Amino acid sequence: MTTISGKVALVTGGANGIGLAIVNSLLENDVKGVAMVDITKSEGFESLQHKYGSKVIFLNADVTKGTQLEDAFEKTVQTFKNLDLVFNNAGIADEDRKEEMIALNLMAVVRGTCLALEKYFPKHKSSSEEPVIVNTASIFGLDTWPIYPVYCASKHGVIGFGKALSMPEAYTNHKTKIISICPTLIKTNLTTLFMVQNPDMPYLTPDEVGKRVMDILKKTQGCATWVIDVNKTYEVEFPPKESLEKE
Repeated sequence: MTTISGKVALVTGGANGIGLAIVNSLLENDVKGVAMVDITKSEGFESLQHKYGSKVIFLNADVTKGTQLEDAFEKTVQTFKNLDLVFNNAGIADEDRKEEMIALNLMAVVRGTCLALEKYFPKHKSSSEEPVIVNTASIFGLDTWPIYPVYCASKHGVIGFGKALSMPEAYTNHKTKIISICPTLIKTNLTTLFMVQNPDMPYLTPDEVGKRVMDILKKTQGCATWVIDVNKTYEVEFPPKESLEKE
């Protein structure tokens, strides 16, 4: 179980969609402070700042740029003195921007995770409780989506990265909960075209995902991968590779 109250969080892609919903849910759960990191400020930030004041800050950063991402970490610690929860959430779904998609969906997750593990958590976590990294993958990090192969590849990468860091040999060194979340289809700007083409497809709202992520934090005992489906949320158990042999 992870205590949310009194902690400090950083959320990339925090100005819209899932990121904004996570920021809102963190504030509803009484975090000490949360940094909303994104390339553009949204009305959502203005609303949250009006309600929560200095507990929420906006940091302008392109998280595909290593120096800008690290600067966001640094400003978060300067403002709130601690850092306990990192949500690597920024992402896009656009097969016309393949290299940018890999840079944002995967490499920014890798950089954000490594910054937290190697530099900021060791010095700035607020208590003896394990810090937490939540990396946003997708249901298409476990499944596939024919019209978005590079998107699928980027999200499969997030899952593999999290699995590797969850191995006992890695966990012994970093002592951090690594949680990969795999939401199903969500009604956001990223999925507008898909929703128009598939109007009868069930979907989640960002707010529902934000609330479920808080539930996952509260109940997860260690590193894990979670699916956030329309009707249920469940932890994934990966089969041993020996069981994958085709008969």
